[in-house]
Amino acid sequence: MSVAEFAYAQARIEARHGERLQDADWKALESAQSLSRYLELARSTALKRFLAPIGPDFPAHAVERVICNEAVFYVTEVAAWAPRRWRPAIAWIAALPLLPLVDWRDEAASSPGRTVDDAPLEALCAAGATGADPVVRGLARIRDDGAGASEIGRRWLRRWRALWPQGEAAADLDRLVSGTLRVLTLAGGRQEARAPPFRADLGRTLTRFFRSHVSSPIALVCHVGLVLIDVERLRGGLVRRSLFGAEEERIVERIAA
Repeated sequence: MSVAEFAYAQARIEARHGERLQDADWKALESAQSLSRYLELARSTALKRFLAPIGPDFPAHAVERVICNEAVFYVTEVAAWAPRRWRPAIAWIAALPLLPLVDWRDEAASSPGRTVDDAPLEALCAAGATGADPVVRGLARIRDDGAGASEIGRRWLRRWRALWPQGEAAADLDRLVSGTLRVLTLAGGRQEARAPPFRADLGRTLTRFFRSHVSSPIALVCHVGLVLIDVERLRGGLVRRSLFGAEEERIVERIAA
């Protein structure tokens, strides 16, 4: 692929990459005790694109729904910048925020009294394997095949490999996958994979590949991965404050008094 062919996408992705929050920005954001203050600070950053409908009175499940929707939209937007033959592979990364919903749906179905309220999941279930959206169709096939929790990620990866443009940067993508899987293996279980040390390790891996492939579509893959890490961190901050922020504020007020 020529440099000129990727020039437009490179300019867009470098600008977006430069907007990402740095450690000091995250520390300032995470100092907020209440959801309203957290939202106010987050909306002064590039994270605002994920927050438009969210208000300080949003329950946790509604926050999850919005963040998931906006993450999928963001990946789809970035995929549209890529050369045409790369778009399906990059667009399939939009399935990653939805994978836990496939898993949680199965857990909810097997646990009496447990429900899952999520619009993307409902769209996935309603669309089935004949849905118009390729991401939904692919996830519906994973769901309909009855893949267990341990198999969902592997099936996503097999599908992603099949979407790579033939003979183009496959070796570099393999190295990226290997580096990512090493970090995941060291992280252990699903909860550990959401912890700050895991995010930092995975972020360093993706940043290293981004910098060394900034003039190729691999930079788009890495940028999308980094933004999804940011979105997961944002989601956690929002949900914690939605669930516990008011109580924390009362504790702080009692201490101050």
